[in-house]
Amino acid sequence: MKLTEDYNNFVALDLETSNSDRSSICSIGLVKFENNTIVDTFYTLINPEVEFDYFNINLHGITPELVTGSPTFLEIRPDIINFIENFPVVCHFAQFDTGALRDANEKYEIANFEFDYFCTYLLSRSLLNRLSYKLSNLCSEFNIEFDHHNALEDAKASGLLLVKLCELSKVDGYQQLIQLAGYPILGHVNENGFNGFRKKIKRNVQTDILKQLKDVNLENVDPNNEFYDKNVVFTGTLSSMIRREAMQLIKNIGGFPQNRITTTTNYLVMGEQDLKIVGTSGKSSKIIKAESMLNEGKDIQLLGENDFIKLIQG
Repeated sequence: MKLTEDYNNFVALDLETSNSDRSSICSIGLVKFENNTIVDTFYTLINPEVEFDYFNINLHGITPELVTGSPTFLEIRPDIINFIENFPVVCHFAQFDTGALRDANEKYEIANFEFDYFCTYLLSRSLLNRLSYKLSNLCSEFNIEFDHHNALEDAKASGLLLVKLCELSKVDGYQQLIQLAGYPILGHVNENGFNGFRKKIKRNVQTDILKQLKDVNLENVDPNNEFYDKNVVFTGTLSSMIRREAMQLIKNIGGFPQNRITTTTNYLVMGEQDLKIVGTSGKSSKIIKAESMLNEGKDIQLLGENDFIKLIQG
C-alpha cells in the first residue's frame, strides 16, 4: 500500500466488541484528519452474529436489540476500506483494535484488507511521563472532550490526542513523531499476517532481561505446575504481556526461562511473529530449530500464547 506523503493526514479508528472474543465487533468509528483537521467521519453499528456479554453491554451500552438490522462485518467492510483509502490508521492501544480487525477477517475468511497503523498509547508512553496513559486520563489533561466507549468519540479523541502530541513535541507530523518516540516504522496489517508497531530491539536486550528478573523463594512454588523445573524459551511478541513479565512468571513457579533453544529446552512459547524479521515462512529461527528437534525425537513442546496462559495458571 502506498502511503500518503502528507504526514498530517491519517484516519483515527476505534471499535467495540460484544464479548471477550475480539472478532465480535459491534460498532466501529472512523475519523479522517487532513492537515490535522477533521474532514470526515464514519460510524456504524455492526451485527456481530454472536452473543453479547453483560460486561461489554455495561461498558458501551450496545445491546443485541440495537444491532438488529445492522450490517455484519462482512457487509460493512467495503465501506471501511473505502473510508480509510491509503491513509495510515491511528488507534489508542492499537493492539486491540488491529487484532480485532484481523480476527474478524479470519472469522469471515476475508482477504485483501490491509493498512499501516500506529498507536497513541505507545507514543504517549514514550513521549510523556504520566502515572496513567488511559485515553480518558490523557484527554482530560489536554481538555479533549469526548463520550468514552462510543467508537466514533473514542476515534476522534485518539486523533486529537495525536495532534496534541505532535504539538507538544514540536514536530510536523506523525512520521517525525514516531521517529522521535523511537519507533522506526509504522505497523502493518494485511490478510496474510501482521507486523507490529514496536520499537527496534537492541541485540543485547534478551540477555539483560534475565538479569532483570527477581529472585523467587522456591519454598512457596507449586511443584505440580506444568512449567515447574522446566526450561522455557519465548519467541515473537506476546499480546497479553511483555516478554520480561512472561519470563518472570516462569521463574515465579520454579521454572527456568532461557534466551535461546538448547538441548535442555522443554517448551517454546510462540507469540506474534514479525514478518519483516522472519520472512514469508512466518517462522523464527527458534521455531525452525524446535521443529527440527521434534523431528529428531527430542522432548520439546511448542505452545501458542493461549495454551501457555492456561498451563501457567494451572
